[in-house]
Amino acid sequence: MPGKVLLGVRVTAAALAQRFPEQSDTARTAASAVLATIVPATLGWADAQRIGIGLQQRYGEQVQRLLDVMAADAVRTAPQHLSRLISLLETCAEQLTPPTGIGQWLRKDKLRPADLHSREIEQLKSRLSRLVSELEPTMAQVMKIRDDMATLAAELLATSLACEWLSDDATLATEVRSALTERALALTKTLALVRQQQEQSTATAMGLDALRDRIHDGVLNALPSWLAHLSTLPPELNDTQRYVVRDELAQIIYRLKK
Repeated sequence: MPGKVLLGVRVTAAALAQRFPEQSDTARTAASAVLATIVPATLGWADAQRIGIGLQQRYGEQVQRLLDVMAADAVRTAPQHLSRLISLLETCAEQLTPPTGIGQWLRKDKLRPADLHSREIEQLKSRLSRLVSELEPTMAQVMKIRDDMATLAAELLATSLACEWLSDDATLATEVRSALTERALALTKTLALVRQQQEQSTATAMGLDALRDRIHDGVLNALPSWLAHLSTLPPELNDTQRYVVRDELAQIIYRLKK
């Protein structure tokens, strides 16, 4: 005797639109595709409990991917080096401010460019130059995770809607329908977490992009120009020279902070 062909659930677009009016056509179409893979006649309690488990596991894997990316050396140390550089430059700016009042009489020597933490500034500039090249692929990885999260979100939504639809099927056993309701709720909760991670990934990528721009603009372009100007000045700076280089430095500090 020929075997009986078991078909998945067939649902019209109109029926799905009536059941889920708040959802988009894309989401309902995806839910229809999920339903087509489920055969109600063979759906037991254990089967219902497993629906969407793989999607939830993928969410955990995506979170771990993001954590691994954020643990990269460039992501961890570049902000630290930049913060230290800003602190040094602010100290230099203070040292470049000509003393006023009684300080003018107490000062014995004019400031020398060599006194302005030049060696550590050069070391930090070199480190940041190396690290900034590593930020570009890191940003690409974060954006790829965000895109993968978007794909996962769509699949979670479709599967959750499919579970909701099936939970209304009176031909299914009560325990199966109850399990489907629970799965729909669990998948919806995971979906909310995925969407939060999408937003977090976008914010992370934007933060890395801003960090890269600050390093490029302030550390690799403006700072070398300032240091070159400083190297052309005499061994000791008079008050006018102090004012000029201090104002230039203040602009660099502003770029690094914004």
